[in-house]
Amino acid sequence: QTVTVTDDVATVIACPGTISVNVDYANDCKTDSVITTQMLMDAYYEAHKSEATEITTSTNETKAPYAYHKTGDKIDKIYDECGGELSFFVGLTNTEETSSVTVNVALGETDKYVYWTMKDSTGNAATCSTQVVAKDDKSPEVTAPGSVTVHTSTKDNICSGDTSLVYQNVIDSLQIKECSGYTVTYSVDGATAVTM
Repeated sequence: QTVTVTDDVATVIACPGTISVNVDYANDCKTDSVITTQMLMDAYYEAHKSEATEITTSTNETKAPYAYHKTGDKIDKIYDECGGELSFFVGLTNTEETSSVTVNVALGETDKYVYWTMKDSTGNAATCSTQVVAKDDKSPEVTAPGSVTVHTSTKDNICSGDTSLVYQNVIDSLQIKECSGYTVTYSVDGATAVTM
């Protein structure tokens, strides 16, 4: 009698948390972010690092559970609880399996996800998804306006001149580059500060 042992149970995947990416004013306040399988590998390592063993050989000959191998500072191979090598994939759909994807997301969008797949050495697959959200953590870029020339006249032996600054004049002259909205406060020597 022959007894055949098969492995048809997928290793539990460790899904990365929400991914925050920075928007770019020069890209219409959107971002084109490259997301790779390295993030999924790192998440799996973090979930099992208390049990993990680093190996220096290219293969896990002793079948050490949760073993991992590094090239430089990056983990490039990880093994499951049975010592089998795991394969990692990412996609923009739940059927795509590649090593990296580019996600385009704008501020306020809530429907952007990447889909992760992890397979063990016998092909059993586990999947999950992670939301990608945009954030703006850059200070506004402001170009200082040029000098304002005030023409003066003499009246009652006093040399004086008047000018007026309105909100739109100030905004146009500052050439503000910002994605999340802004408040402008300005003042003129000898006048009260104004907030718009």
